[in-house]
Amino acid sequence: SGTLHYRHYIFESFPKYTMDQEATVILTVDEVTALKNIINDNNFYEIPTWNPEEFVGSDGEYTYILGFDEKHSAHLISMWESTPRYGIYHIRTAVENLVREKIEVTSGSVYIDYGR
Repeated sequence: SGTLHYRHYIFESFPKYTMDQEATVILTVDEVTALKNIINDNNFYEIPTWNPEEFVGSDGEYTYILGFDEKHSAHLISMWESTPRYGIYHIRTAVENLVREKIEVTSGSVYIDYGR
């Protein structure tokens, strides 16, 4: 099993962020296995920290994913406005779907699916 810890922040006047919602839920073995499979199928540890094909944006549509394991230690991937062409998109979508299934989210892009 595993734990899903969710936090949503509201951006106010720079540099202030206020936590709007926080929740922690237990994941089943099947849920953890499915998420690990998506991470492995999308070659998380092969994804560069910064994708040279991307543009830089500042509208809050950045995805950051930090992972750890014994073989690779720590690895950070990030991308602005990722699309289904990139592994980071599928990993983020899997986590968002888990959040939607397990937590009653009250605001933010996980609450409102903007057509992704």
